[in-house]
Amino acid sequence: MIAGAVVLIAAAAVGAFALSKSDDTPSAVVVESTDPATTITEPTATDPVDTTSATSPGVTVVNDDTGTFGVLLLDTFQTDTAPLTNEQGTFAQVTGADDLAGFNSDDDHETFGISVLVGDADALQGVGELVTLFDPGDDVCTDRSTKSGYETLNGLAEVLLIDGCGTDGKFSKVVMAIDVPSQRSIILLVTQGLGPSNTDLLDFAQAVGESVVIH
Repeated sequence: MIAGAVVLIAAAAVGAFALSKSDDTPSAVVVESTDPATTITEPTATDPVDTTSATSPGVTVVNDDTGTFGVLLLDTFQTDTAPLTNEQGTFAQVTGADDLAGFNSDDDHETFGISVLVGDADALQGVGELVTLFDPGDDVCTDRSTKSGYETLNGLAEVLLIDGCGTDGKFSKVVMAIDVPSQRSIILLVTQGLGPSNTDLLDFAQAVGESVVIH
């Protein structure tokens, strides 16, 4: 399921990004998945388009309640778009999940979904510190590792990969903080689902992060 979600969102996100570069030479964008049967070629066009409306079947644009950003999510997800305030400050927020109540539960470490937060970089800790705030701890998930300087279309990211969560340790989490200097913003993504974290789940977090358009 996660692999299919990656293909849907990545195809729309990369296609929208390419279409928005109206000064570039048109080309075809190939989006690959770990499942070779689901590789998609997404053509570009010469006319500029609104990236927030460039979607594919199975994907929809969700805008947060503050009007700060839009993001591509699966159209089957339940969503929450209210801003979030915690000890770090107030974030524009969009969360989508198969079951929103389950995903938001402190005791649930299995329900597939993702939270996307956008905050003011000047008011937040650095990306390295931010990702550690969403680590549930060794008593919940047994393994973790980090990736620094991880490249995305929206900028370089710090990534925390967490494994050994949920039933029989089969579930994982990915926390990704993308620094967007041009917008003086940080995009923070927190996702969970079937592991391992460094394959489809990481691809899913990246695809969603690359689809974020800050207004």
